[in-house]
Amino acid sequence: MIQPTKYDITIYKNATFDQTFTWQDDAGNIFDLSSYTAAEFQVRSSIEAPDPPAISLALGTGITLASIAPNISLFMDATDTEAINIASGFYNLTLVDSYGITTRLLEGKVRISPSVVR
Repeated sequence: MIQPTKYDITIYKNATFDQTFTWQDDAGNIFDLSSYTAAEFQVRSSIEAPDPPAISLALGTGITLASIAPNISLFMDATDTEAINIASGFYNLTLVDSYGITTRLLEGKVRISPSVVR
């Protein structure tokens, strides 16, 4: 079992959010994630906040997985970030491999930085 890595994120409203990560083993070998069947990134104002999440990305709709570094990419355009309606919260990033094994890879706090531009 893999323990999730704790990593805090800042998302700037009215700006493109393009965050990349490289998942590798202890020897520095990059994991090939191209055969993973699902990925999910959710942000909520609190860990117990009800549905819907404030932000929800999935494989093919905001999340890209690859076989080379960086092998995880999260993306939202400026229109999407402008629509975020919380100031801070918590997130998890989970991946599902071709065997159906789900791994919570990352978790942490999210800060939403407001924008003066409208």
